[in-house]
Amino acid sequence: MVPVSQVLAKIGITGPYMKYLSDKEIIQAVESAGGKLVALRKHNLYCLKQHLRGEILTDAITLEWHAFEDRMNKLMTPAQLDSMFWATIVVMEKV
Repeated sequence: MVPVSQVLAKIGITGPYMKYLSDKEIIQAVESAGGKLVALRKHNLYCLKQHLRGEILTDAITLEWHAFEDRMNKLMTPAQLDSMFWATIVVMEKV
């Protein structure tokens, strides 16, 4: 259900459980509620994770995966990573 909902949300078909928000919109929403942006990262190279699911996705592979994502977030901006990293982690602080 989630992959279908994500695609539908991106083209404007949303429901109470899924709504597409750009990075800018989510940051504005949290800031308007009194939050402050601490960090913004892109993650989840979906196609590769789909390929690795199952028996071969070990703890060691997962740790390397996260190290790769961290490195890419240091080398590129969130906007540059949007096309290959489909999810965003927004770390906010209540002010």
